[in-house]
Amino acid sequence: ITEGGWVKKSSTNHSWKPMGTEAGIVLREPGIPGGFKVGQQVLEGSNNRCGLVIGKGINNDNKVLVKFENGDEDEVDINGIELTITKLRQRAPTMVWSDNEKLIPPQQPQHQGLPVIVFDLDETLIYAREGPLHARSGVREMFSMLKDKAEVIVWTAGMRCYAQAVVKLIDPDGVVSHCIYRHPKWHKSTANNIIKKDLSSLGRPLEHTLLVENTSDSIYENEHNSILLSDYTGSEQSDDTIPKLFKLLRDLVNTTSKTVPSFLSSSQLVRLSEVPVGPPSSNLKTWAHILITDTDESSQQ
Repeated sequence: ITEGGWVKKSSTNHSWKPMGTEAGIVLREPGIPGGFKVGQQVLEGSNNRCGLVIGKGINNDNKVLVKFENGDEDEVDINGIELTITKLRQRAPTMVWSDNEKLIPPQQPQHQGLPVIVFDLDETLIYAREGPLHARSGVREMFSMLKDKAEVIVWTAGMRCYAQAVVKLIDPDGVVSHCIYRHPKWHKSTANNIIKKDLSSLGRPLEHTLLVENTSDSIYENEHNSILLSDYTGSEQSDDTIPKLFKLLRDLVNTTSKTVPSFLSSSQLVRLSEVPVGPPSSNLKTWAHILITDTDESSQQ
């Protein structure tokens, strides 16, 4: 049920506009606390669950009834709703759901010839597993620096409305062109039980595409086009990861003569190391360009 959607009259619970004798258009749900409306997308902060408001709480005036993306229906305290998701479609379509092998639409003319920067979200740029969302210091400034200098894409294993809500929060200027979220089209294990992000499925020039990740599995078989960051866990301790990444990306977008693999191989801001991939029992390893931070340098001494 969504606001403005066509319905058949089955009860008197909804306010509706008569259209003939049986059908109508949903206008609102009387009495829902907090000003929420039927069909409004919300994010429950404590569990990072996305869903649609479908009614008010049955026995509690401070709760709303939400239908989540997995089909579950549950009452949610209105104080536990971290983000109310509205007007999210301000950027290009997020994913191509058809049988086309590519995940996103073709590149727009304004992005042709520019580097393509693909960012993971959780534990790379942000942390939101235990309540309020925390973003690494400097993320917004980094996006602003990349505006008009690169095509910026977010690729996350998070669900669609969660991913879009987070992007809207950390990218108020709309620098991100596409948001790829969890979907069977790509989120599936290989024969080695590895869920990887195949950059060739973007339909972008691979030699000019860079993936920024915190998980070695995700960069598997794209090692020469990826960099690994240390895990971000929302800690308020000093973290110079984004300032270091800012400098690396600024160098990349200002370098027109090198491919991404060539740039990474010559950069003094990353170190090449062998890292494990897949389940421990697989004993698989891959090479990775790891961003060098002050913490990383201290641990090496």
